[in-house]
Amino acid sequence: MLGTGRDYQPLIEALAAQGWVQRLLVLGACPSTNPLAMDLAETDSPALVVTENQTEGRGRRGSAWRDLPGTSALMSVAWRPARLPAEATGLVGIAGGVAGAEACRAVGATEAGIKWPNDIWIGDAKVGGVLVQS
Repeated sequence: MLGTGRDYQPLIEALAAQGWVQRLLVLGACPSTNPLAMDLAETDSPALVVTENQTEGRGRRGSAWRDLPGTSALMSVAWRPARLPAEATGLVGIAGGVAGAEACRAVGATEAGIKWPNDIWIGDAKVGGVLVQS
């Protein structure tokens, strides 16, 4: 695992304690977290890739995702469940958006919420989004 100067140890310890993510990669920058996470993931063994800057990030419908280096925590979780009905893909995105908004509220952004279906907003500013691929 590569460090970025930030202390990710609490995140790593929390994920390990819950037994949720067994493969974790932290990078200062990368083209996109999605392909890296997909390469690390195995069936029923989710992988998490975190970076502070993506040079080739993308959003829904192939749109570019822009971020300023060092201002974001960008991540991808790759999970290859043995069975997941196709219609569940949309629910995973909505659940991810709700979880992101709740995480923002937990650290003091009391106005955080979601804009349908899976964008995370604080007031009038979009602060994140969830892209689900299957």
